[in-house]
Amino acid sequence: MQTGISSGGSGLSADSAHTRELAAAARARDVVGIRRVVEGRVVEHGVARAWAHTVQPLLDAARTPGLQDVDVALLAEALGGVFATLTVDAPIGTGPAVLLSTVPGRAPVTGPAAVEFHALAAALARVPVNLRVTAPVSRSALGATLAGSAADVVALWWAAHTEDADTCTDTDAADVASLVPWLRRRRRGVTIVAGGPGARPGSQGLPRSVRGFGDVTSAVECIVEAVRTR
Repeated sequence: MQTGISSGGSGLSADSAHTRELAAAARARDVVGIRRVVEGRVVEHGVARAWAHTVQPLLDAARTPGLQDVDVALLAEALGGVFATLTVDAPIGTGPAVLLSTVPGRAPVTGPAAVEFHALAAALARVPVNLRVTAPVSRSALGATLAGSAADVVALWWAAHTEDADTCTDTDAADVASLVPWLRRRRRGVTIVAGGPGARPGSQGLPRSVRGFGDVTSAVECIVEAVRTR
């Protein structure tokens, strides 16, 4: 079976060619090859473009029913390792502190659904911003991290409720909306932005003061702007 990204073909863009190279490494279960392709694209174009044009197309294709000749779990684990390394090896940022957090208890920290979150962390670390990253299991854990980090900007990553869901439910939206004032009571003056694949366009309940974002590229732009305007 094919993932929808074949290994042959001519007239490919550089992005398509590298996606096929990444797919070949994934089919061969070649973790070193996966790392080499992704790191090469990051060096050339940065994390956000590497994610959007090389990594995400393969993950989307590999998760299509009936087109699963790529071991998605292995690919996700390898990619998570690559992005984690890119995050910790990045220069230490200065300026207002940024806390990137999953919505407590809502987002997986491993597997395909978590890879985009790790990609965003790597992209921000290499801007660089003064970054902290957390995936709290509860509000109290997030509150403790917020206090310890003295963050000026909190970026809430709102993942889909399940790996198969494209958007969150109204209950999820209410949870995120109630989280915003809760955070502001614990860190006066904090700037909060929120978004991610689970943020449904037109969701009701989020305060107007919370700027939203969608994918990794728009998240980086949104968070950098929040830092700049502090």
